[in-house]
Amino acid sequence: MFMANSRMAGMVLLVTAVTACQNKVDPSDFPPPAPINQPTTPSGADNRDVFAPGDQMELIVDQDKALNGRYLIRPGGYVIMPRFGRVQIGGMSRSSVEAKMKALLEKNQLIEATVMVERWPGSAPESGGTGIAGNEQQGVITVLLTGRISRPGLHKIPVYNGENPGVYRAILSAGGLAEFSKPSKVTIRRKDASGRLHLIPVRLDLIEEGEIPDVPIGNYDVIDVGEKIFGF
Repeated sequence: MFMANSRMAGMVLLVTAVTACQNKVDPSDFPPPAPINQPTTPSGADNRDVFAPGDQMELIVDQDKALNGRYLIRPGGYVIMPRFGRVQIGGMSRSSVEAKMKALLEKNQLIEATVMVERWPGSAPESGGTGIAGNEQQGVITVLLTGRISRPGLHKIPVYNGENPGVYRAILSAGGLAEFSKPSKVTIRRKDASGRLHLIPVRLDLIEEGEIPDVPIGNYDVIDVGEKIFGF
């Protein structure tokens, strides 16, 4: 009985020590996030025509009036369109969006599509937009979200004021955590300049509670959200 109790006490001390170490992990000890991608526009294009979250895209399609209207660009850089769902346009110029919409329509619905788009900066009051006042989008980063995420896969996350977005905002842009996720078990996979892979543990639960700051992410980071194991 004494040996069994000793073993149990030892296991408790080990788990406590491991948990304490995890809580003390400082992401700044790992390689910094990769540089930010600046939005690309065709030669001579006006950067004021680059679509950003909080803007509205006005779409005019000669062959299908039902699609005509204004579409709010959501925080993830996409618009939601009937019959097509989410269409990513954040960081794109007006001419690039026109070409993308034309190709999308001709691939899925119309034999030929005549498309025109306009950008309306900010969000109109009636749209209930989610623009970030005083902030200017200066690029996007591409990250891969895996594990217990509502919408896993590649995501383009807008960058404001030249600051890398945090892992918490990236997860929110992908619809948030999925059922049975474990916020205390989040990992960033990142390569340094030499190509070496680093696993950076992140306590998303502490970020949500405001106990620690959000952890900046960079281009081509892989964010993995662990799964809750019941009984442990």
